[in-house]
Amino acid sequence: MAPQVSEIYRQEYALNNEAEDMVEVLDLEAQETVPFANGRPVLKTRDFTPLSPAAEENKFYVPGIGFVSEVDLETGETLELVACSLC
Repeated sequence: MAPQVSEIYRQEYALNNEAEDMVEVLDLEAQETVPFANGRPVLKTRDFTPLSPAAEENKFYVPGIGFVSEVDLETGETLELVACSLC
C-alpha cells in the first residue's frame, strides 16, 4: 500500500507505556534538499509518540535508497546519510 498524505501509521507499540511510536505522512514530493535525492521525489514524515509529546522528528526517504535525513523539531539537530553504495 502506497503512503498517502495525512495518513498516520503506528510504527511500534508495546504494552505498559513502553512504546507508542507513530508516523504521519506529510508530503510525497517534499522540496527540502536532502542527500541523494538527485531529482527523485522525497517522502517527508513526522515521527512522534504520545508518550513524549515534545519529541517530534521530520524524516525524509528517497525511493530506492530509503532513509536519508532526520531533523529533531525540538533541538534542530540533523542526521544525514553521508554514503550510499546504491547511488
